[in-house]
Amino acid sequence: MIFERGIIHGYDSTNHLAAVQLFGSMSRIIVDVPVAHHIGEELLTDGAACVVGFVADGSQGVILATFDGAPGGWVTSGMIKDAEIATADVGAGEITPAKLSFSPPTFEFGYSDSSSSQTVVNSWQQYQSVQVTVTPTGGQYFNVLVVQNVDMENTGWTAWNIACTRVYRDTTGKGQTSRVRFNANNERCTIMAHYADRINNARTYKLYVYKAINRNTIVANNGSISVIWSADTV
Repeated sequence: MIFERGIIHGYDSTNHLAAVQLFGSMSRIIVDVPVAHHIGEELLTDGAACVVGFVADGSQGVILATFDGAPGGWVTSGMIKDAEIATADVGAGEITPAKLSFSPPTFEFGYSDSSSSQTVVNSWQQYQSVQVTVTPTGGQYFNVLVVQNVDMENTGWTAWNIACTRVYRDTTGKGQTSRVRFNANNERCTIMAHYADRINNARTYKLYVYKAINRNTIVANNGSISVIWSADTV
């Protein structure tokens, strides 16, 4: 699955569909995008930031979450109750669930991205400082799923090295990598990595990239990392 950032531009409450402009697209608006059932219409206002997930071939997408600003002392999904909402502001008026916070500050889940180009070298390095720090408090355990994707361009293509992006937890590479999409000439692709973790103290998850020594010039573009969480009840 590919994750894209977008902006809401209209909501159809009858069919629970929304129009979305994807991040980086100045004019194209995708209409009739299904909205996940846990997102209430009060969160789907014009201009609201959202995350859209697409299946690997891009044929179907769904709005998975909205963010950038607190919806008030409630969450329409009912998954987070009033008593679980922190009262202190985080960042620019945003709030996060009690006992869990994110840096950079976001509401409900962690997210960071960049659209800048970066030449990939023959050792693991972080892409454009894209990272999310998750901080639990009070000793409570949380389950987190880290998903990242990055566009790669291989100049003078010979062959792709599939393991050219990886989730780093603090300073250690983790998780699995998979190819998501290639273009017709096979010199550009989107690669996704994911990692599941269980934490009760602060962890920083980073988007790292790498080029095998025998590959030609590779440039990374449009990378993002998302952290989805749930409280551990065990």
